[in-house]
Amino acid sequence: MEFKELQFIRVIDFRLIPRYLLEQIKDYEFSLKKLINYGVTITANPLTYLFALADNENKIKGVFWARVNYVDEIFEVYLLSVDPEYQDETALQTTLDFFWQLHKTEKPKLKTRFDIDLKDKVLWQTTRPKPFEKIAGVE
Repeated sequence: MEFKELQFIRVIDFRLIPRYLLEQIKDYEFSLKKLINYGVTITANPLTYLFALADNENKIKGVFWARVNYVDEIFEVYLLSVDPEYQDETALQTTLDFFWQLHKTEKPKLKTRFDIDLKDKVLWQTTRPKPFEKIAGVE
């Protein structure tokens, strides 16, 4: 199984995401109970992007959550969590490729609808910086 085989599908509720995908996130400081209970409120914001990552049988194997920071006019990525069977060396790059395509698609819409001049910049929070450093060539 390869990560790049997964399909990003926008969803509107954290309750659709298998709980284990959120529980496996280490050292992340959020209340899982609150995230699940109030997730619909979070995703009701049109500047929030929640994606389930589904396999070819439409079983959810991952989650990707980002939002637009209206003040700074940048995307902020909050989490990427994937089933262990799909955690491979293509995961981060595939997600980044998807993200930049999303950025390209959303940029003109955000300018028109919200007067956001989205910068070509992303703030990606992570509790596991090593994979990012590897892709960025940081030693």
